[in-house]
Amino acid sequence: MDIARDSRLQWVSMVLALALFAWAAVWISGVGVVTDEHAHYPRAVGFARGDSTVFAEYTPMPPGYHVLASSVMRVTGSESLTTVRLVSVFFGLVGALAFLGIRRQHGDGRALLATAQLLILPLIFPFYFLAYTDVLSASLALVGAWAALRSWHVVAGVVLAAATVVRQNNVVTSAFIAVVAAWPTLAVTPAGRWIPVLLPRFWAYVLPVAVFVAVFVIYGGVTAAPALAALAPPGRFDFGNLFLLPAAGALLLPLHTALGWRAMTREARSRPWLWLVPLALMVAFLLLFRADHPLNAPVAEGHELFLRARLFKAMDAHWLVRGGVGVIAVAGICGLAFNRLHADARWVWPAFALLFLGTQWMIDVRYQLIPAVFWLAFRQLSSDCVEFATALWWCALSAWLMAGIVAGAHFP
Repeated sequence: MDIARDSRLQWVSMVLALALFAWAAVWISGVGVVTDEHAHYPRAVGFARGDSTVFAEYTPMPPGYHVLASSVMRVTGSESLTTVRLVSVFFGLVGALAFLGIRRQHGDGRALLATAQLLILPLIFPFYFLAYTDVLSASLALVGAWAALRSWHVVAGVVLAAATVVRQNNVVTSAFIAVVAAWPTLAVTPAGRWIPVLLPRFWAYVLPVAVFVAVFVIYGGVTAAPALAALAPPGRFDFGNLFLLPAAGALLLPLHTALGWRAMTREARSRPWLWLVPLALMVAFLLLFRADHPLNAPVAEGHELFLRARLFKAMDAHWLVRGGVGVIAVAGICGLAFNRLHADARWVWPAFALLFLGTQWMIDVRYQLIPAVFWLAFRQLSSDCVEFATALWWCALSAWLMAGIVAGAHFP
């Protein structure tokens, strides 16, 4: 049965996603500050009271999110934590609408189901309801991408510049979106003519770069706080997030991963050298994967709550766990590589993910969000049953994550 193309069942999937979304928003309203909210919430309150010194003390990003949150406080007359959290809730829904627009721009008849999946994606789901910068950052990037695909390039450039004010690594996201937007023109334009042909149409994508350069000049680096400069050194390349994202993908998309391996097996019949790829990736994982950022230390004070810290501790203590994580990561890379992307992002997304993830030293699910969200935005869906089953699996995982956060048992 073609369950997802049945409009009634597409709406059922969306209603389920929105019901879980609303349940989580209400449930967490009675919970006090959680993890990094201890930093973001006081800064937003400080800005609302006209005290900008709170920002320079200890923060790795520009003040875009905090300025917006403080503006909402001034307009509403409320400095409650719930008010700040509602900024994430609102922009999470805005981002979902932009995601829906991107899917429909590609002629996806199952765009509603794909958008329901975004709303319950476990990687981002908890952050919809917390005073974190990540949902605003991802949502602005999605709005910028939607505008770019609509050929509203000035709007896209301005929105992506705003996204870079929220998280400076969105300068990489902006480059990805600019290339995707320009891809049809690039494909038919000789390389020697790219600048005179592209610049008049796509000049606005320089705006995020200008914002990034301004931030770098003002701060004297990529972070405002000298205490954090050593934790985010420019020019460093690491493999932690590059392996952990596909590992998460294999766990979140087990059916897609299995189907990808089946496709790889068929390909390997005529090209047996393909079996060397997973072997080489496993060797690369064992040699290159390191969780050596100070905040990834398995015994880092106050980090016992984080699931990643527990994972790294187990990987350090047991070689079988380390090997198992490697196997899962390799399974994700090889299996999901056979899940095709739309033509305009097929060759651009891997380069974007490599640069975006590789320039993040600290391993954190939040640094994996934007590449993951754009992979979902540009992927070609699998069968209806596979996609609907995936949505139900994500509902269960997201509910479990939120239950643990509310109970103070764990955090992503």
